[in-house]
Amino acid sequence: MTMKTLKVDLHLHTGEDPLDSIKYSSKQLIDKAYAKGFDVISITNHHVVTYNDYLADYAKERGILLIPGIELSVESKHVLVINADHSFTKVKNFYDLRKVKDKDHLFIAPHPFFPGYVCLHSKFSKHSDLFHAIEYSYFHASGINFNKKGVKKSLEYGIPLLGTSDTHRLWQLGKTYSVIESEKSTEAVIEAIKKNRVKIITQPLELAQMTKIGFRLLSDFNYNFRRHLSYSFNGNNGKRKKVRHNLSH
Repeated sequence: MTMKTLKVDLHLHTGEDPLDSIKYSSKQLIDKAYAKGFDVISITNHHVVTYNDYLADYAKERGILLIPGIELSVESKHVLVINADHSFTKVKNFYDLRKVKDKDHLFIAPHPFFPGYVCLHSKFSKHSDLFHAIEYSYFHASGINFNKKGVKKSLEYGIPLLGTSDTHRLWQLGKTYSVIESEKSTEAVIEAIKKNRVKIITQPLELAQMTKIGFRLLSDFNYNFRRHLSYSFNGNNGKRKKVRHNLSH
């Protein structure tokens, strides 16, 4: 039987994110995903699971499978959990993460080797057995690509790559995403990614566009970092085989 191909993005933020200043709602994101022809998405706001029956039904009416997700700060490093529930908000460290890991979840290393304190860097190698996928981020241009080390680590550890847009502005959606061979269910999509039935579709940014985004990220950094510290202080947050890559530009 021929497997379905699904257009997928599992790293998206919305205005409900407690850390980022984002101007569109979850419904507006779903509408944009529908316009862009996506089959499966996950809203992965920081420290919160933005998911309920209303949003899931709203997405389903538009032919989209919405999978609950979250972007955690684990020992101050970002980790994506797909098919998460609200219990993941209690995760503080990598020991906690190991305790809650099971076959129903997908753990992704987002932008693991990009510049920035919140990126995993050496923590990835130390905890590589936790991760089911390594993110291939939209944020790259000709001659500048911080994803390259992630590609090498993917080969070294036998962990699939997964293309995402890390959307914080709606124009980002569709710049980089994954096409997955899978039936359209949460369990099937997660299993397909773990088995590397993934093709990455990516469109490099223009250098001027990447530079502009870089300045915007720098200007946002202090704002987001202060909110992160405030959120943590208030007690809402704490701490194989070879694979083949299928990248299309």
